[in-house]
Amino acid sequence: MGLVAGFFSVVVFLLLTDLNENEQIISLSGLLYVGVVAVLSLLVGYLFLYFFKPEIIHDLTCYAKDFITFPDFIISTCGICDILCTIFGGIVAYMLLGLVKKSTA
Repeated sequence: MGLVAGFFSVVVFLLLTDLNENEQIISLSGLLYVGVVAVLSLLVGYLFLYFFKPEIIHDLTCYAKDFITFPDFIISTCGICDILCTIFGGIVAYMLLGLVKKSTA
C-alpha cells in the first residue's frame, strides 16, 4: 500500500509543480525531494486513518484517536517497510515521469 501511496502522491505532486522544469531530468536532489514528499504523504494517510477510520469493538464504533496518541499510533502501525516502500514508489514515479519528459523533448 505504501508503494501505491508514494507513487501516486509523487505523480500528482510533480504534475502540479513541474519539478523538472529547470534542472536535469533525473537528479539526486530531485530524488531526495520526492522521497520526502512520499513520506509526508504516508504520514497524511496515517493521519486520516487515525481520525476517520472506524473500528468496531463489541458493536461500538470507535476511532484510534479515542484510545491512543498520534505519535504512539504511528510507532505502533508504521514500520520501516512501509516507509521504504513509499520512498521507492515515489522514486519510481519521479524516474518514469523524467523518462517520459526526456522522450518527448
